[in-house]
Amino acid sequence: MEIKTYPHYQAVVAQIQSIGQPASNDGFVYLTDDQRKERDLLINAIESVDLAALKAKHHANKILTKSAKSREQGHAMDVSQTITAAIQGAIKSATLEQQEVHVKALTSSDAAFAIDSYVQSGIVERARKAPGLLGEISIEVLPSMDFKPDLVEISPTVAAKWSESGLADNFKYSVVDTSHFAQAIPSDTGFMGTYNASDEVVRDPKTKIVDMANESLNKSISESLSAELISGDGDLGEAAGVFTELLDSDNGYAEAYKPLTTRKPFIFAAMKSGKNSALGSDSVTVLSNLKDLIFMLPANYRNQSPVFVMKDSTWKAIQKLRTADSIVNIEPDSIDGYKVVTDENVENNTIGFGVPDLALGVGVYNTNDVVNPFAIDGAVRYTRKARFKSWPKANDAFVALLPEA
Repeated sequence: MEIKTYPHYQAVVAQIQSIGQPASNDGFVYLTDDQRKERDLLINAIESVDLAALKAKHHANKILTKSAKSREQGHAMDVSQTITAAIQGAIKSATLEQQEVHVKALTSSDAAFAIDSYVQSGIVERARKAPGLLGEISIEVLPSMDFKPDLVEISPTVAAKWSESGLADNFKYSVVDTSHFAQAIPSDTGFMGTYNASDEVVRDPKTKIVDMANESLNKSISESLSAELISGDGDLGEAAGVFTELLDSDNGYAEAYKPLTTRKPFIFAAMKSGKNSALGSDSVTVLSNLKDLIFMLPANYRNQSPVFVMKDSTWKAIQKLRTADSIVNIEPDSIDGYKVVTDENVENNTIGFGVPDLALGVGVYNTNDVVNPFAIDGAVRYTRKARFKSWPKANDAFVALLPEA
């Protein structure tokens, strides 16, 4: 086992100390043979370290992070190299005890997958590239699981109605002096992704195994998150979907069809297409519905680059209505100049329109990565878990056209 960074040195020292903690009330330390072997291996590793040189290198790296190369870039390179070296060491180690030391180094070193900032920044970056609704939302890195969204000021009349609406599980209501506020209670969700790489691939120095694993894991998590933001039920550990929970789908969209002044808090608005399972009764009605949907969104949001969100097959059907004298200008990638974003998680003949980043907040607050060289014979398994919170920001920043009569 080779210690190359000062934080890794600190982690190994802490690990040695944890092994030596008293395991009984008499204050004495009782170690098993395996614990003693593990401790001896770790002690040998730190005794061979030039501590002064490690501290100097650590200080120099801190200074370098202020140069043109971003901290994230420099850190990502460090993490990739350290993880790859540790995994290779575990695979090549002759004894089980030595393999266990390498695996523990992966979870104890600050340069390992346990670095939340490194993992979370990768998830955020991958989400920006995601197709559909998720790609239109800026994911935040939340400070903790206790995060609370901003308060939304509401009128006394609306406040009185909302406080009687029985939505205590969805928002908090408060009064400060003469002002009334509502605060959404975020829904909480979590996902796990796995990636398996053969021992041969991991051993190959030309293979950027950590980059490959990161891309696969972040893509898997982004796809799962994207689906829930569209159709999650907001219960049982799921995000509240913009086309389900946040349109009051459990109650037949009753609240979504109400005007803003009487609609419950944090429920988006919707309009009916006039025909079940269709965008309209005929092509003229479909085009008219699209125009009405555009103007259903308040003018202040229409000036902030809103987008249409729909299934690809729905967009294909609308494209066929394109004519020179249409009341709606349909282009290959836009409707009346507003970009169309396709998302396969949206139901057929259902359309959303608005500014997703202003309508919905999403944040990642807890990540955990594990690298296991022993889960599969001849392969290394990477596992990533991530937790998210989502919450409605403004219930007038997103509207929907639903296929109902």
